[in-house]
Amino acid sequence: MLAGLAAADAAAVVILTPGFFSVMMPMVDAAYFAAQQTLLVTAVKPYVLFWLVAGLFLWLTRRLPLREASAATEAAFPAMLLAALAFALGYVLQSLGWNYHSIAATGAMAMAMAMALGLRLLRMRSVPGVVIGGVLLAAVVLHIYPYRPQAEPEDPFLDRVASGEGVFMAGFHASPVWGRGRDDLVWVSRSYSYWMVSAIALAEADGRMTPALQALRAEVLAAASQDIRCNPPQLILLQATPGVPGKAGPFSLDEFVMRDAELRRYVADHYAPAERDKGMTAYFLRRPVPREPGLACRDIR
Repeated sequence: MLAGLAAADAAAVVILTPGFFSVMMPMVDAAYFAAQQTLLVTAVKPYVLFWLVAGLFLWLTRRLPLREASAATEAAFPAMLLAALAFALGYVLQSLGWNYHSIAATGAMAMAMAMALGLRLLRMRSVPGVVIGGVLLAAVVLHIYPYRPQAEPEDPFLDRVASGEGVFMAGFHASPVWGRGRDDLVWVSRSYSYWMVSAIALAEADGRMTPALQALRAEVLAAASQDIRCNPPQLILLQATPGVPGKAGPFSLDEFVMRDAELRRYVADHYAPAERDKGMTAYFLRRPVPREPGLACRDIR
C-alpha cells in the first residue's frame, strides 16, 4: 500500500507540477552546492560533539545484556543507530552546516540513548552509566531542543501594520523573519527565506557566476517583484545587514531585491521613502493600490 501511495505521489508531481523538475530542481542544485562549507566548519558544532560522545558511550556499553523487551523494541534499537548514522552521513555530505540539518541524526541518536538507558543500564543498576547517559540525553534535549524563537515584544515596523494586511519580508534565514512575524498578517512572498541568495552573493564577489546561478538570480528577482506587484503589501521589510551569513562584504539583501527595475519603479510610485532600523529596511504603502494588470498572480487571500 505504501509503495502504491508513493508511486501515486510521484505521478502527481510529474503530471501536476512539471516545473518541479524543469525549474525548481535546477535552482536548488545551483544554490545548494555553490555555498558549501569546509568539513571543519560543518564538524565544529555542539550536536556533532553529542553524536561522537553518545556513539562512544553506546560502543562502550554494547556488551551489557539487554533487558527482555518486545521484539519490536529490540529491533528498534539497532534501527535507531542505523538511522542516526545515515542522517549524520547526509549532514556531512551536504556540507552546509545548517543547524536544522542535524535534527534527524540527533533525534535518532537521542532515541538510541534512551533505549540503551532503559534496556541496559537501568537493569544493571550502573549508577555511573545511568548518570553519564542521562546527562548526555538531558543536555541535547534542554540545550538544543525544543526550538524557542525569541519574538521581540515590540517591533518598530510590524506594530504599524493593521491586522489582516499583507507583508513582504526577506531575510537570509527564516528564524529572524518568523521571530518578527504575526499570525494575523498575510504572507505575500512565495519564499519563507532567501537562503539561496547567499550562493549568488558569494559567486558575484568571487567572479564565478555560472549560467545556472545567473538564471537563479533572474528567477529570484522576478519572483519577488511579481509577488509585491500582484498583492501589494502594506509593509515591505528587507534585511539590510552587510554581507552574507558568516562572511562580511558589500553585498546587501535589501539592495539585491531592489535590482529589479519594475519593482524599483513600483515602490517609488506607491511606497513611502525607506526607513531603516535594527538591520532592516522598511517601505510602507502610502495608500491601497490594486494589483498590476497583466501579471499571472496568485490568489493568497
